[in-house]
Amino acid sequence: MAGPTTVSSSRAVPAPLDETYHHTIELPLPEMFSRRYLAVPGVTRVEQHDPGPWGTVGQSRTIHLADGGTMTETLTRCDRPVAFGYDITDLRGALSPLVERIEGLYAFEKAGTGTRVTWSWVAFFAFMGVANWYVAFHYSLDTWVNFKVWGGIGLFLTFALIQGLLLARHLTTEESR
Repeated sequence: MAGPTTVSSSRAVPAPLDETYHHTIELPLPEMFSRRYLAVPGVTRVEQHDPGPWGTVGQSRTIHLADGGTMTETLTRCDRPVAFGYDITDLRGALSPLVERIEGLYAFEKAGTGTRVTWSWVAFFAFMGVANWYVAFHYSLDTWVNFKVWGGIGLFLTFALIQGLLLARHLTTEESR
């Protein structure tokens, strides 16, 4: 396994802290992620494994993707109204060779008369570890060093671009709220 990559994005919204937390944690994933974002397929449906409303540490659900893949999301932190965190594991489908797991966190803080929402992902790339091993044992030392330096940067920038496109769709202007 390669080391983790962290990406985050923040946005201030003109809504109170409690309301923003409540709206975000309860927003249906098929509405939030209804279409493909480069390598990330849209969410078609969600099967919750535990009874009750989503928002208790330990709850889990299976997320079904438009390409037929699935992943399991488990809530790891619920500190109303300041943060909630989750792990995404058991990725199946097109993403499974690339990502081993994802740790996500939504953090909420007062910002003027509204709330600043920060969404962070820490992705643990399985692909990079396998690729590094392959290059190290099948190519020259110079090739492996170049791969470690430039390959890692290229993959990180690609991941950051995908994450930015994923988040950009959900940004709204104050007039549209």
